[in-house]
Amino acid sequence: MLTARPSRFISYAYRVTRFLNSWQELFIDKNFLDTGLLIRYFFIDMKLANEKPAPFFAPGADAEQENFPVEARPIISKHALERLVRYLAYLKTLAPEGGANISATAIAEALELNQVQVRKDLACVSRGGKPKTGYVLADLITDIERFLNYDNMTDAVLAGAGNLGRALMSHANFAECGLNIVAGFDSNPELIGTEINGKKILSPDKIGNLCRRLNIRIGIITVPGSQAQNICDLMIAGGIRAIWNFSSANLSVPGKVVVKNESMVASFVVLSQMLAQSFAAHGLD
Repeated sequence: MLTARPSRFISYAYRVTRFLNSWQELFIDKNFLDTGLLIRYFFIDMKLANEKPAPFFAPGADAEQENFPVEARPIISKHALERLVRYLAYLKTLAPEGGANISATAIAEALELNQVQVRKDLACVSRGGKPKTGYVLADLITDIERFLNYDNMTDAVLAGAGNLGRALMSHANFAECGLNIVAGFDSNPELIGTEINGKKILSPDKIGNLCRRLNIRIGIITVPGSQAQNICDLMIAGGIRAIWNFSSANLSVPGKVVVKNESMVASFVVLSQMLAQSFAAHGLD
């Protein structure tokens, strides 16, 4: 029994080492992960961190055209918002050939969630549900997108035009979820002045001026950890209030600034541990 365990953990260590050596290259493939969902999680954290949460609908929208009047808009938990993102992703897979209606029960079964929880979540964003027939699929998609603020485009800048930065700047799903990366920044002279997906790459010393001029509030950091704090400081000096941090650095920011850290290494280690637990639970080697 004891002789099998070392080989298993050696195997896990080998997988982690391979991942550490190649994860940036994997990001060249825009389908490696759904960054559309990641940015929604980031927006969720940013909104919940404000003392007065931002509205989950486009400012100036006609309340009569919404399922909920402005004053009745509920503020729901982070976990509920994350579930809404999952619902939306699933519903969009049904849209091309799916039926006209969808029930909370069907969504719960497809995503292996509690039916009561799904029903409560949907009731927070839409009043279109009816007994027996459920929701009109297209209308429910629209209601969730509107609640998550997908129809309110938000500008952002990105620092670090390496493999990861290029993948994020080229990802088509960002526009669908309300994110517009207006420009990128990199200290590499060979990249300055070039374009990625039609977006100009500028020198980092331009960060402050551009962010102030365009009133940009979101910054994305994909530079090496050793450079991240300096980039962070430049962004904050330019008026950035929320930072999506893909670097390994533990950023120091004032209390008014929101930071969402993304560690692909940590995610992989968690996945590896889940795999080990699954093997142990099912008696596999």
